[in-house]
Amino acid sequence: MRFLRNPATLLLLLLMVPLACKREPSVNLEPLQLKDTRGNVVSVASLKGAQATVFLFLSPDCPLCINVSKTINEMAELYSKRGVSFITVFPGNFYSSDTINSFREQYHIDLPALMDGSFQLTRMLNATVTPQVVVVNADEEIIYTGAIDDRSKKLGEKSQVIKNPYLERVLDALLAKNEIPVKVTEPVGCFIEFE
Repeated sequence: MRFLRNPATLLLLLLMVPLACKREPSVNLEPLQLKDTRGNVVSVASLKGAQATVFLFLSPDCPLCINVSKTINEMAELYSKRGVSFITVFPGNFYSSDTINSFREQYHIDLPALMDGSFQLTRMLNATVTPQVVVVNADEEIIYTGAIDDRSKKLGEKSQVIKNPYLERVLDALLAKNEIPVKVTEPVGCFIEFE
């Protein structure tokens, strides 16, 4: 251990420790319970996927949520076979369960749906708009938060061509055990109105 006697080497090692120990922000889903749209109390942790969980924040009257429904359905079908769970979250008390279920039925969103009346999960995952996704890995670390893709540059402006399928790239990298290519993007949507 002669090299540790050199102050410069010791300083370099001390500076590298935080880099080696850097972890993603984590959450504790275990104690969290929310109601589903049938009024049943559900443990959020019981809905987790073996590899990852995608929390999709939606609101029935946001046009951008309607725009992403087909993409989310396709992704959920593809990735659920690979251990990724998709959960829709409806923040606040603005919509009745009937309104949410009508929205889900109309746009064929057949995924678990949680009503986050007191914004517990919404705040825990720092969601601010709908639609917004937050991806949590099996260790309950937040590995991505933001837009599903780049179809919307800003409110009222929709692209015909998706150049950056952010969520797809994140999930593919996670499942391949590669570095996550993007961890945060700016979601475009309807602001979540915290009471």
